Amino acid sequence: MQKTKVVTLIFILLSLTFVPLTSTQDAVIIFIGFPKVGMRTNGLVDGVLQELSKEKVIEDKLGCMISKLGNKYYWTSRDNWEVEKIVRGAFITFKRLDRPDYVRIVDPSAKEVAALLDKAVDKFDYIEHLTINLGFVTYWGQTVSLDPMVFRSR
Repeated sequence: MQKTKVVTLIFILLSLTFVPLTSTQDAVIIFIGFPKVGMRTNGLVDGVLQELSKEKVIEDKLGCMISKLGNKYYWTSRDNWEVEKIVRGAFITFKRLDRPDYVRIVDPSAKEVAALLDKAVDKFDYIEHLTINLGFVTYWGQTVSLDPMVFRSR
């Protein structure tokens, strides 16, 4: 693993707050992402895309993590919200069960082809979208760690 990836992984782990999963099984971390840019809006204010420093990501706990426990998936970095896994084409989406929030990750093996259709895929590996009251916050970032088997099991 490259030194910058190790440093970034340490920053991510420091930036995440976990609610422990209670079970006799061990949760497996299948995805860790580091946001690079973000945007907030509520319909009254135009969303402005902002670059995110490592310090801000750590201070505001903006890292993204998905875990698997048994046959269920959890958005570990967001209070362990249970999510459903949806695989379509070059993307995998983890959608919250009770709200329209989601994390969408591009399959690294299909990234080059997917980037032909969407230039954002060339720069980012994932999107995290959260609804907040009548607004939303969206982060785009890069993968720090990804279990490649998550794309193989439908």
